[in-house]
Amino acid sequence: MTDEKGNGLFSAHIAKGDMKGQQCVNFSVNGVGKLNVMAPMVYFANSLSNYAEFPDPETDALIAARTDIQHGMVSHAFLPSATYGKMMSCVVYTPPGYSESGPYPVLYFVHECAENQLAWTDAARVNYLFDNLIADGACKPFLMVEIDCTMSLGYHDKEDFFEGFPELEQYLIQDCIPYIESHFRVQKDKWCRAIAGIGLGAAQAGYIGLRNTDVFGGLGLFTAFWVSAEFHDHGKADPIYDAAEALGKHPDALRVFYRAEGDRDMHYVLMKKENELIDQLGISAMPGYRFETHHGVEHSWGSYRRSFRDFLPMMFQKTE
Repeated sequence: MTDEKGNGLFSAHIAKGDMKGQQCVNFSVNGVGKLNVMAPMVYFANSLSNYAEFPDPETDALIAARTDIQHGMVSHAFLPSATYGKMMSCVVYTPPGYSESGPYPVLYFVHECAENQLAWTDAARVNYLFDNLIADGACKPFLMVEIDCTMSLGYHDKEDFFEGFPELEQYLIQDCIPYIESHFRVQKDKWCRAIAGIGLGAAQAGYIGLRNTDVFGGLGLFTAFWVSAEFHDHGKADPIYDAAEALGKHPDALRVFYRAEGDRDMHYVLMKKENELIDQLGISAMPGYRFETHHGVEHSWGSYRRSFRDFLPMMFQKTE
């Protein structure tokens, strides 16, 4: 509908009153879906999508762009990849004061399958969340590197769920990490490196982090059930289970292992089975292990923001 002056402005009433945080908004013109170029957009579900921010009292203050504090810098880094045979890119957050100090620990972050490496700053505002945590003394400053791990949809239909995981593992360890450590002021031992991911990116981060505890000292899996648990039950090749079994026998290999899920997430029902597996492997008894349930949120940035809020302060408390 247009407004009283007929200038093309319109409004809408959302009936679902319990929506929180970022939500996709679809526009239709004569039955055809269209992007509204005047509204916020984010890469979602392998395409650009409009979105709106609904009030979320639990995280609104965390993602606010405050004017009373210093802010970190977000930049693009472009690097040649021998693994993929082309130039790759990543998005790097450097904390306030980076230009005068360091070296810093670094967290490598793996995005959801249907997004790209821009979503965590352009739409999720996690850089502001990190700024605010640092300013309030809740978190140590460190670098965050969001790698490009885009994979096509339809991965559940592939015979090998882990198709493409070894190449991503090789790219991160042999291409990306050496580039970051030669171009940024970061510390270069495992206790100063961590990896985390969301959705399919959590499965990828779990695959890489659990198989390379000589490289990473911390691991975070946000909003994803451990897909590998079903593979194990059906006797399929299961590299994540094998690596987790080894972690259960050597719990000092990681200082932090964080998992989280929204209780309205489409995968939440599978978390009980995964938690049982974690218990059986002895991982839940690790001093640095933590599992969080985010109440009232779905498979969305509302859950991811809560995970960042809880996970980032846990990281790099000891870096020796």
